[in-house]
Amino acid sequence: IHTEKLVLKMTWCAPIQTLFTCGGLSSGMIIAWKVTIEGQNNTLFCRKIATLKGHSDVVTDLLSVVKMRGTHVDFCCLVSCSLDKKVIVWDTETYTIKGKRTGHKRGVRSLGLVSGTNDGCLVLSSGFDSVVLLWEVGGLADKPLMRLTGHIAPVVQARMHSDGRLVSVDDLCIIKWWHVGSNFSDNNNAECIQTV
Repeated sequence: IHTEKLVLKMTWCAPIQTLFTCGGLSSGMIIAWKVTIEGQNNTLFCRKIATLKGHSDVVTDLLSVVKMRGTHVDFCCLVSCSLDKKVIVWDTETYTIKGKRTGHKRGVRSLGLVSGTNDGCLVLSSGFDSVVLLWEVGGLADKPLMRLTGHIAPVVQARMHSDGRLVSVDDLCIIKWWHVGSNFSDNNNAECIQTV
């Protein structure tokens, strides 16, 4: 398959057998590709099925969020972030915007899934504004649940390490360990417990 444009990021959404890609220097678009295996030779086919438009600048990361209940898909969405400062939640059936999350003062660099939570679909966003934000993407809340400040350079990535602990790294190679607890809110007094 030739995508015609530079692919910077991709994510696989298994429940709908769809690959999402983004790229290009000025494109704010995301392409959805339906992936099927057909014929006796099990030939892989990939066809473009949708173009998702919602960002006004380069899309910097994509994340497929799937919440299972047993063998049943309870929730499924695509989350994207961009240099336009937005995090967008997409419906993976209609390829339309379910909601926009705003809170970064500069572009958003990367996304990370918070696993092991029972009360929602949580995503971390790392920004060029040196901030990490925690979002609930399964509901209607458009403001971050938690804001982690303390980096002095753009944050490259943030990942949940275990229940209540998070790690983030910035452009100056500073790694911060955070204790955020299990009550995800700005009132929780999340604290940086170590800087490396």
